[in-house]
Amino acid sequence: MTGSWSSRRALGCSGAAAALLALAAAACEPQDIYLFDRARVASTPEDAGVQLEEAVDEEGVDEAPPDARPAAEPEGAVQPGCESEACEACLERGACAASAAPLCHPVSGRCVAACDPTSADDASDCAGATRCDPEHGVCVECLTRGDCSASPTPACDQPSGTCVECLADTDCSGARPFCDTSSSECVECRVATDCGPGLGACVEARCVECDTDDDCQARDDDDDDDLRCLDQRCAECLSNADCAAIDPDKPLCSSELECEDELE
Repeated sequence: MTGSWSSRRALGCSGAAAALLALAAAACEPQDIYLFDRARVASTPEDAGVQLEEAVDEEGVDEAPPDARPAAEPEGAVQPGCESEACEACLERGACAASAAPLCHPVSGRCVAACDPTSADDASDCAGATRCDPEHGVCVECLTRGDCSASPTPACDQPSGTCVECLADTDCSGARPFCDTSSSECVECRVATDCGPGLGACVEARCVECDTDDDCQARDDDDDDDLRCLDQRCAECLSNADCAAIDPDKPLCSSELECEDELE
């Protein structure tokens, strides 16, 4: 029995040793070791997008890298079509692009904010006292005269949506009784006939005696052909130098602006 048990014991040890040797041999064989997730490695450019999508699905990533995401839709209202050179110049300069009012008004060319013209309250989308222009969908100073202050800009120029000094002569008074509709400003005059007696020319919206020598010759109350237009005044002279140049025999300029040989 003893010899038989010893033989079995020896055989058992030999079997165990063989098993250990087999394991050791297996451990020594070359192994494939992956340092990266194989799903992220693109074998060819064509399947790169597919593998990126698989990686996102497997790891629960919320968003893909920036170069793999579509560009975001731009926000904000569309620029209204220009109706004036001022608007075109505003767009060309990019004057409003980086401001809180990023649109160019189609008429005035001013920087304006966008608004929703379908809103029940025309001021709901606009800051302060500005109003929403229903035609262009932009915020403006006024829609009606009532939106403007009584002074100094009581009138509303509806095409541009701005409060101005005047739209007609009835908006002006005092020393500036006429409305220059090109600038919407009250002025002394627009033409010479707007000026009073003795003031025969309108220069830069201001009444003066003259603009040229002909204005002086046309004066009804003076037949003196020697009158010239000097510094917008009808006179023979404004200084002794003027007289010396005209007539050396009368080198002095009097208080009446006439050349004399001597002064009283």
